[in-house]
Amino acid sequence: MYEKGIQGNQEREQTLKARLTEVTKKIDTIEEKHYVTGEMNKEAFDRFRERYRVEREAIMRELGNCGNGSSNKLSALRKVLAIATQLPFYGGSPF
Repeated sequence: MYEKGIQGNQEREQTLKARLTEVTKKIDTIEEKHYVTGEMNKEAFDRFRERYRVEREAIMRELGNCGNGSSNKLSALRKVLAIATQLPFYGGSPF
């Protein structure tokens, strides 16, 4: 179960990184259209830039959560193992 969780987390992280790359390209494109070629007016540029900035920040937060999820699972697993090793052993079968 732990390995499946890690694998799912890694897949989610790859998807988020691809989305982050896509949003970054969109930001670069609108900057080029506004600043370099003058194809986009300031109002449109500001509107798109804000939309993409918000989207990029959301993706970055999700990416941060991907890394934390696996380390939290590992931390929890370590705590469970530490507690389990402290339990008394009675030597008899529980059945």
